[in-house]
Amino acid sequence: MVDNGTQVSAPQGADGLPTPPASPRPRPPAARRSTAMWTILVALVIVAVVTVWQGAQVGAFGVATVLAGAGVARLVVPDPGLVGIVVRSRTVDAAMYLGLAAAVALLAQTAPNI
Repeated sequence: MVDNGTQVSAPQGADGLPTPPASPRPRPPAARRSTAMWTILVALVIVAVVTVWQGAQVGAFGVATVLAGAGVARLVVPDPGLVGIVVRSRTVDAAMYLGLAAAVALLAQTAPNI
Protein backbone atom coordinates (compact mmCIF):
# COMPACT_ATOMS: atom_id res chain seq x y z
CA MET A 1 0.00 0.00 0.00
CA VAL A 2 1.09 3.53 -0.58
CA ASP A 3 0.62 6.05 2.27
CA ASN A 4 0.44 9.62 0.99
CA GLY A 5 2.22 8.52 -2.17
CA THR A 6 5.64 8.24 -0.52
CA GLN A 7 5.90 5.28 1.83
CA VAL A 8 5.37 1.61 1.01
CA SER A 9 4.28 -0.64 3.87
CA ALA A 10 3.80 -4.40 4.18
CA PRO A 11 0.27 -5.78 3.92
CA GLN A 12 -1.45 -5.87 7.29
CA GLY A 13 -3.88 -8.36 8.77
CA ALA A 14 -7.05 -7.59 10.75
CA ASP A 15 -5.03 -7.17 13.95
CA GLY A 16 -2.80 -4.49 12.41
CA LEU A 17 0.29 -6.73 12.34
CA PRO A 18 2.09 -7.47 9.08
CA THR A 19 0.95 -10.69 7.42
CA PRO A 20 3.62 -13.30 6.76
CA PRO A 21 4.49 -13.95 3.13
CA ALA A 22 2.56 -16.75 1.46
CA SER A 23 4.32 -20.10 1.54
CA PRO A 24 5.24 -21.57 -1.83
CA ARG A 25 2.97 -24.24 -3.24
CA PRO A 26 4.10 -27.78 -2.43
CA ARG A 27 5.69 -29.52 -5.36
CA PRO A 28 4.17 -32.78 -6.58
CA PRO A 29 6.24 -35.90 -6.00
CA ALA A 30 8.65 -36.73 -8.77
CA ALA A 31 7.52 -39.33 -11.29
CA ARG A 32 10.46 -41.55 -10.44
CA ARG A 33 9.25 -41.73 -6.84
CA SER A 34 5.84 -43.04 -7.91
CA THR A 35 7.19 -46.47 -8.78
CA ALA A 36 4.66 -48.20 -6.52
CA MET A 37 1.76 -46.70 -8.43
CA TRP A 38 3.28 -47.60 -11.80
CA THR A 39 4.11 -51.13 -10.64
CA ILE A 40 0.52 -51.70 -9.56
CA LEU A 41 -0.78 -50.24 -12.81
CA VAL A 42 1.45 -52.56 -14.88
CA ALA A 43 0.38 -55.54 -12.73
CA LEU A 44 -3.30 -54.70 -13.29
CA VAL A 45 -2.77 -54.44 -17.05
CA ILE A 46 -1.11 -57.87 -16.99
CA VAL A 47 -4.04 -59.21 -14.94
CA ALA A 48 -6.47 -57.76 -17.50
CA VAL A 49 -4.67 -59.52 -20.35
CA VAL A 50 -4.60 -62.80 -18.40
CA THR A 51 -8.31 -62.36 -17.65
CA VAL A 52 -9.09 -62.18 -21.38
CA TRP A 53 -7.20 -65.42 -22.01
CA GLN A 54 -8.02 -67.43 -18.89
CA GLY A 55 -11.39 -66.19 -17.64
CA ALA A 56 -12.90 -63.98 -14.98
CA GLN A 57 -12.12 -66.19 -12.00
CA VAL A 58 -8.40 -66.20 -12.73
CA GLY A 59 -8.55 -62.44 -13.27
CA ALA A 60 -10.32 -61.91 -9.95
CA PHE A 61 -7.62 -63.91 -8.18
CA GLY A 62 -5.04 -61.77 -9.99
CA VAL A 63 -6.68 -58.56 -8.75
CA ALA A 64 -6.78 -60.02 -5.23
CA THR A 65 -3.08 -60.82 -5.49
CA VAL A 66 -2.23 -57.28 -6.61
CA LEU A 67 -4.29 -55.83 -3.73
CA ALA A 68 -2.62 -58.16 -1.23
CA GLY A 69 0.80 -57.18 -2.57
CA ALA A 70 -0.06 -53.50 -2.17
CA GLY A 71 -1.23 -54.12 1.41
CA VAL A 72 1.91 -56.00 2.38
CA ALA A 73 4.11 -53.38 0.70
CA ARG A 74 2.27 -50.64 2.57
CA LEU A 75 2.98 -52.44 5.85
CA VAL A 76 6.65 -53.14 5.15
CA VAL A 77 8.04 -50.14 3.24
CA PRO A 78 8.85 -47.12 5.44
CA ASP A 79 7.24 -43.74 4.79
CA PRO A 80 7.23 -41.97 2.31
CA GLY A 81 8.38 -44.84 0.11
CA LEU A 82 5.09 -45.65 -1.64
CA VAL A 83 4.15 -42.24 -2.96
CA GLY A 84 1.56 -43.47 -5.45
CA ILE A 85 -0.53 -45.63 -3.11
CA VAL A 86 -0.34 -43.84 0.25
CA VAL A 87 -3.74 -42.37 1.05
CA ARG A 88 -4.34 -42.56 4.79
CA SER A 89 -2.38 -43.90 7.74
CA ARG A 90 -0.29 -47.04 7.30
CA THR A 91 -2.71 -49.18 9.31
CA VAL A 92 -5.83 -47.98 7.50
CA ASP A 93 -4.23 -48.35 4.06
CA ALA A 94 -2.97 -51.87 4.78
CA ALA A 95 -6.32 -52.93 6.26
CA MET A 96 -8.18 -51.57 3.22
CA TYR A 97 -5.89 -53.27 0.69
CA LEU A 98 -5.81 -56.60 2.53
CA GLY A 99 -9.54 -56.51 3.28
CA LEU A 100 -10.38 -55.80 -0.35
CA ALA A 101 -8.00 -58.57 -1.44
CA ALA A 102 -9.76 -61.04 0.86
CA ALA A 103 -13.20 -59.93 -0.35
CA VAL A 104 -12.27 -60.22 -4.04
CA ALA A 105 -10.63 -63.63 -3.48
CA LEU A 106 -13.69 -64.87 -1.59
CA LEU A 107 -15.97 -63.59 -4.34
CA ALA A 108 -13.80 -65.25 -7.00
CA GLN A 109 -13.91 -68.56 -5.13
CA THR A 110 -17.61 -68.66 -4.31
CA ALA A 111 -19.45 -66.75 -7.05
CA PRO A 112 -20.29 -69.00 -9.99
CA ASN A 113 -19.61 -67.67 -13.47
CA ILE A 114 -18.27 -64.29 -12.50
